[in-house]
Amino acid sequence: MILMSLRMQDIRTVLEFAYFVSGVLLAVVGLYGIQQVRTVKKDLSMRVERAAKEKAIEYSGRYLTIFIPLMDAYDRERNERKNPPYCGPIGDFSPSSISPEYMRHFIGFVRETLSLLPALNELNHIAAAFAYGVADDDTGFVIIGRSYCNAIERLYVPLSFSRSEGSCAYWEPIVKVYRTWSSRLSRKELESLRGSLDSRLAGLGDLRIPPIGEG
Repeated sequence: MILMSLRMQDIRTVLEFAYFVSGVLLAVVGLYGIQQVRTVKKDLSMRVERAAKEKAIEYSGRYLTIFIPLMDAYDRERNERKNPPYCGPIGDFSPSSISPEYMRHFIGFVRETLSLLPALNELNHIAAAFAYGVADDDTGFVIIGRSYCNAIERLYVPLSFSRSEGSCAYWEPIVKVYRTWSSRLSRKELESLRGSLDSRLAGLGDLRIPPIGEG
């Protein structure tokens, strides 16, 4: 009986030790699994980011090599018809935002020009990639942001003339990217101006005229 009791105690000790070891092993395996998941997620995130940046470079290249020549053709046609570029305010891209003066001036040209629609279709294709996250927005802004906003401002009348009210308006990707990038440009220009003013103020020093008897 005593021998059997000792054996049972030994078995219990072994089982308790095995249970403890298994708990430690499960914890180690669990931590390793969590680390692996984090590594995979980080790697996937980096791949997605890299792919988006590559797409941004691709679509920026398309903007420069395809859209810009189409825009040049539109400008040539506009110049040949002695139609000056639009220099009015940028509103909400609705037909009602175009003043009657500009509407009368541009409406015939917009309807008749042959180079406009190919340019707008190509630009809409490019803008959709940035507007809906296929291409990295920040990278695209650095490469073509200022040129893009300038082009949209010149195309404001034909863009607004053909749009309707609501979320299904024509050329929505173009307008969405313009609003994002023009806001970013304005902020950067204001920050640059503020930095320039701060530098000038710092250069002035703290000049003052001392009162009589001081110094």
